[in-house]
Amino acid sequence: GDKEFLNVVMDYFPYNLHQVVKKKMLNPILIKLYMFQILKGLNYLATLSIAHRDIKPQNILVDSTKNKAVICDFGSAKQLIKG
Repeated sequence: GDKEFLNVVMDYFPYNLHQVVKKKMLNPILIKLYMFQILKGLNYLATLSIAHRDIKPQNILVDSTKNKAVICDFGSAKQLIKG
């Protein structure tokens, strides 16, 4: 029979935050920059009433050439409902 598949296409990020910390690829400016981006992302999720529920360094993707950090792995995320 016909099978349907869902493919997720996204930007490539060569590292996660855990790897970046282990390789000592951080300085105080990058820490502030990545932290700002992570907190901005978490704030956006909060405005949508979504709880990620598994924030850890391995779930933060990092592109050190663009100085960009994004949250990934929403497998444990949950929509929050009042009450």
